Order: sequence, then structure tokens, then C-alpha cells
Amino acid sequence: MMQKLFKNNKISVIIFLIITAGYLVYSLTFFKWFVDDLFIYFRYAENFASGKGIVFNEGERIEGFSGFLWFLILSFYAFLKLPLLEASKITTLFFSVSILYLLFKTGLKYGILYAVMAVSISFLNLPFLLWSTSGMDIILHTFILLFSLLIISEENNRVFLILPLLLLLLSISRPEGIAVSLVLLIYYLTGSDEKNNKFFSLILYVILFVLFIAFRLLYFGEWLPNTFYAKLGNGLVGEYEIGIYKQGIKYVINFLLNNPQFILVLLSFLFIEKIKNKRTFIFCIILIFVQFSFIIYSGGDWMTQFRFVVPVIPVFSFLLLNLKDVFEGKLLMTVNVLIVVISLFSLITADRKEISRETLLWNNVKDVAQEMKKEMNTKSLMAIGSTGVIPYYLNNMKIIDFVGLNDKYVARNGKRFGFWFERSAPDYVLSKNPDWIILWKVMDNSAILNYDNICADIVNNDKFASYNYIKTLDVSPEAKMEIFKKNESSIPR
Repeated sequence: MMQKLFKNNKISVIIFLIITAGYLVYSLTFFKWFVDDLFIYFRYAENFASGKGIVFNEGERIEGFSGFLWFLILSFYAFLKLPLLEASKITTLFFSVSILYLLFKTGLKYGILYAVMAVSISFLNLPFLLWSTSGMDIILHTFILLFSLLIISEENNRVFLILPLLLLLLSISRPEGIAVSLVLLIYYLTGSDEKNNKFFSLILYVILFVLFIAFRLLYFGEWLPNTFYAKLGNGLVGEYEIGIYKQGIKYVINFLLNNPQFILVLLSFLFIEKIKNKRTFIFCIILIFVQFSFIIYSGGDWMTQFRFVVPVIPVFSFLLLNLKDVFEGKLLMTVNVLIVVISLFSLITADRKEISRETLLWNNVKDVAQEMKKEMNTKSLMAIGSTGVIPYYLNNMKIIDFVGLNDKYVARNGKRFGFWFERSAPDYVLSKNPDWIILWKVMDNSAILNYDNICADIVNNDKFASYNYIKTLDVSPEAKMEIFKKNESSIPR
């Protein structure tokens, strides 16, 4: 009787609604959290909506964001005059719930218990929960990846019509989406669908992708977003590259140690004799491997809670369902239950201190920026490294981004201090004679507030002597911003 009850559609709907309600209630506890980079999108979106083009500074065509598709969605909201912060967060929540729906619906093919377990590995995961309220591009990218994977695995006769568009959207949702799209395309081309359909899908995807790249080259003059060159832009072999790879490996290991349930899923790959003919299972493993390879190549990410792993968390969930082809009977149920229990334990014990610190920091910066707007929002030139919140609110100012996300020269010629996008070109920045400079002091291991590497590079440059200290803004116990203004007597006439 219980088996019949679980197969009842109404019961399935009720269970999913309960899961969704619990997920939303918990994820909304992180709603005030955001990252500075989100406001880079906002400045671009509002400039585009006001007719200035796809620009950070008016007249400068630089693609200073990583997700072109996300930019388009936020620009649509900007055209409608919606509050971008709230709209972006609600949208990422919508796509995260859509991901849970896809997993639940797929799991129902195996039974209601498997549906619940498949969903659990995603919604009982702190990185997935946190980034679902981020307002950032990563959740949209994750949704398209999972949706593409599911429709290919179903081998529906209509897949060839929608797949090229999905793969294009995936390719422009994030730079690594190009590599993931190629894996999915190979997955489709090696399937059992008709050859004519495969050829149509391949040609249509290539045409659409080439057209987008042509647009990017014509409009921005680059093959890839400027953020790629600023954050990566390194070679393949060298002392610096080896350091990057070590950092990336450490990132993956830390994710797995903090979320050991995924180690258990990956261990199923050891049963190679049982899965060697399981095409879907193998391609899920390949997708995870490709994402991990990107993480290692990029050196990971400075943002909290493993942003770069989020796209493959639902893939792990789908992989969990495919374990039915590897294990049988009680062993399968034991493995599934163990994975869910470990997921819950990992969520409960996860360290949330960094999330709390960032929530305090960036909400304070947002408040400070709105106050600065009243005093400083003139058509002047400002140099700053954190090019999100403050430049968004000081929208009349032209910005020199001295870490290079929105500056081509710094992105390609700035010297490296560390990993990710810590580039510095103080001579170049100060040669522009900015009217204002905003520098950061952050707490070091000795609990002393000091300039970070890039800000110290600015301060130690001889040209900085022509700037006067204005004031300090306390934005958190561990960080302060200092405002400097160009000495009027030193401004070129």
C-alpha cells in the first residue's frame, strides 16, 4: 500500500512542495549576502538599458563580466526599471528551485524515495544553498547544464531541435561553458539518435556559436571576456602556472573534505567493470572531471563556499540516480541513505563565519556607497580595485579598475602578486591622473590593518605623493576604505 501511495502523483506534488518550502525558508536566511562582482553586472545592465551600449565606462567597449547571458537577463530587468539586487536574487532562487524540480522529476522514474534522495544531495549542500541566493550567473549556468544533460540522456526525438540553442546558452553563460558544451555535444553525437538529426544539431550549434563569437570580436575586439585575461591569461607551464595548479587542486580537495558525500559518489567509479557500458554514468563523470580541470587550471576562486563546483553538484545528484545501474537491492539503498545522512551532517557542521563577515562587509559598503553618491557623484575619474558596489552607485564617475576586470591594459600587462586576478600596474593607473583613489586596508594574520598588495603598490609609487588623504570609512572590523583626492595644484591644466 505504501508503494502505491508513493506512486500517487498528488503525493509526489505534496512531497516536492514540502521540500521546496523547506529549501526556500533555509536559503532565504542568506538573502542579504552578496558579492561585490554582482554590481559590475548592474552597472553594465543600467548603462545598456539607458542606451550607452554594453559598457562599464561610457565609450569603452570592454566585456568586464563573465556571463553574457546573465547580463542580458539583468539588462531586461533594467529596462523594466526593476530593483536589480532583489530581481537577480529572486531569479537565481527560481533557477535553483527549477534544478530541484528537474532532479525530483527524473528521480520519480526510479521511485519517490530515490527522487527525494537525488534532490537531497543538492538542497542539503551549503555551496548550492548559498549561491542560489547570490544573484550571480553560476546558478543559471548550472540549470542549463543539468537541463541539457537530462534531455540528451532521455534520447527524445525532439532533442536535436532544442539542443543547439541550449548549448549556445551554456557556452555564453560562463567561459567554461564552452568546454562543458563540447562534452555534452559529444555525448549527444555518440548516442542512438538518427545521424541526420545529429548533423543538423552540430551544424546549427556551430553556426550560432560562430555568430556569437563574431559579434564579440566586432563589438569588444576579443575572443573571450576581459575577465578571462584578468583572472587567468596565464600559460600552461611555468613556476607561476604550477602554483596556480596547486591552488586549484587544493580547492577541489577542500571542497571534497567539506562535502565528503561527493567522495562516496565518486568512489562508485571504482566499479569500472559494472559501469563501462553505462554511457550516461560515464559522461557524468567526464563532466565532473572537466569542471575540476577548469578549477585546477584557474587556481580555484577567491569567493566563499566553492562557487566553481556548484555547476556539478546537480550532476552528482543525477549520478546518484545512475548508481541504480551499479548497485542492487539493499546495498543501493544503504549507499543512498548514507550519502543523504553525510550531506545533512556536512550542512549542519559547515563553517558560516566567512558568509557572516561578507554579509556585514558588503552591506556596509552598499550603505557607504549611497552616502558617497551624495558627495562625490560628479563627472570625475576614480581609481578603485573593488569595481562593483561603489562604481555602481557612483554612476556618473568614470572608473579605472586597477585590478583589470574592466581595463584591458591592466588585464594583460599588470604584474601578478598572487593567484586569481591580483594584477597591478600602478604607473599606468596614476598616469591617468584620477581625481579620486580608494584604497583598502585589510586585517592581516597579526590582526593589524594594512594595505593589500595592490593598494600598497599604489601607495609606494612616487606619483601617489600628489594625493591627499580625505577620510577613512569603517566597513567592517576587518576592513577599511581610505579615500584620497588629487591635490588641486598637481592637476594638469
